[in-house]
Amino acid sequence: MKYLIATVRILFLGLFLFLIIMGKPMLWLGVFAISLIAALFFGRVYCGYICPKNTLMIPTESLSKKLKIQTDKTPDWLKSTKFSVIALIASVVR
Repeated sequence: MKYLIATVRILFLGLFLFLIIMGKPMLWLGVFAISLIAALFFGRVYCGYICPKNTLMIPTESLSKKLKIQTDKTPDWLKSTKFSVIALIASVVR
């Protein structure tokens, strides 16, 4: 089952890249819309199997763990309230 899921993810990543290269990103939005409807019946279809970002993040995460780049400790500046407020204001102003 694990190989089937990985194959489906790679196929959708290939489809995404193909549509972007061909200059037809609106077709990908159609795939996204269909997956939203399918999510009503089958759960997180897009995020779990179709999303190209998720497909690329899975091997990146395992590679970072093997290279011991990833840590479980969150930096103090990221935990601070000041950062959250500044990020919120920046996103609203923009």
